[in-house]
Amino acid sequence: DCPVISYNNDDPFSPAYRDGTLGLRRLWRNFLGAIPTYDMNFVFRPVNVDEYLSAGAKRVNVLLPYFMPEVHRPVALSEKDLQEFGCDAVFVGHYEEDGRVEKLAALVRAGMRLRIFGNGWPFEAIHRIDPNLAPPRSALGDQYAKALCGAKLCLSFLSKLNRDTYTRRSFEIPACGKLMLSERTRSLETMFSEDHEAVFFSSTEELVSKAQEWVTDDTRRETVARAGLDRCWSGGHDVLSRMRGMMMLCEKELGLNSR
Repeated sequence: DCPVISYNNDDPFSPAYRDGTLGLRRLWRNFLGAIPTYDMNFVFRPVNVDEYLSAGAKRVNVLLPYFMPEVHRPVALSEKDLQEFGCDAVFVGHYEEDGRVEKLAALVRAGMRLRIFGNGWPFEAIHRIDPNLAPPRSALGDQYAKALCGAKLCLSFLSKLNRDTYTRRSFEIPACGKLMLSERTRSLETMFSEDHEAVFFSSTEELVSKAQEWVTDDTRRETVARAGLDRCWSGGHDVLSRMRGMMMLCEKELGLNSR
């Protein structure tokens, strides 16, 4: 009588997998075959809902990403921390050949002091961005919060491989009390008020223009960053609020008593 529930934050129906462009055509075979066996499937993005249903899912609901208050929070940096993490703009995330390299290179050409943290960055990509840029390393836990809090602008790129219209960074960055400069999507525009709780861009040119505009205006930038932090809490984007919502759905649709 125990319900079986799945949650997958990747995109098993991504055309990049389906068409074999990454040589990963068989990667999701077992998972896709198991979809009908679950009593409930939670997915990361709305585009997957109908795809799961077409694959035989009994029930499908979106579980949005979230921030964890004990990790993603404003932190004060020491002088040593500022030497390690201080910059105009930072991107903390993985490498993907989706145009982010060109956008980061454009920021460097515009005179921005840039730092990158994350895995999977090939030497060639970093060299294209800035030959003098230090090789990226991971930033986990407190290091992640410090990497964000050391920057004036925190960049957010969205995975094209996973067809993302938001990401965990969409909530982790403002939860750290920092201004988020993110790729613009309709999803994010409904979650954050543009230029009041977050800043968005739709092209390389707009990214550079927005970065130059916001990096020098400390008062306005801090006002928007504070409003973004407030929105993360008032919008229920923390992990506990997400889990309460998930349990309410399970209670409603599966008759599961969480008490």
